[in-house]
Amino acid sequence: MNEKNKDENMEQTSIQETVREETSDTTQNDTSGKGTLGPIIGTIIIVILLIIGGIYFLNTAFNKNKEADKLPTIQSGGETDAVVNQLETQGTSDKVTDIEADLNTTDLKSLDSGLNNLINGL
Repeated sequence: MNEKNKDENMEQTSIQETVREETSDTTQNDTSGKGTLGPIIGTIIIVILLIIGGIYFLNTAFNKNKEADKLPTIQSGGETDAVVNQLETQGTSDKVTDIEADLNTTDLKSLDSGLNNLINGL
């Protein structure tokens, strides 16, 4: 009987060892499967955030261009054209007397008239 008991004990021990090995293998496989899922999810989240950021950046740049197109343009009046024509007819000489003559003929009183038109336009 002792031999039978010994054989049974050995069988039970070997079965227990086999079960332990199988459970340790499955637990190791489970942890390795979970370890590869985390970086994939992290990468997907980062890619999604980059796409959303790119779309936001493009929309803000597009809206700035639209606002720049809507800005009012300054239209020149007849008085401004006369002043511009007068400035264009000034001499190009570097002599002091010619420069003084150009300064004396320049009308500085109407210099801020364009500023008032600009302020009224806004």
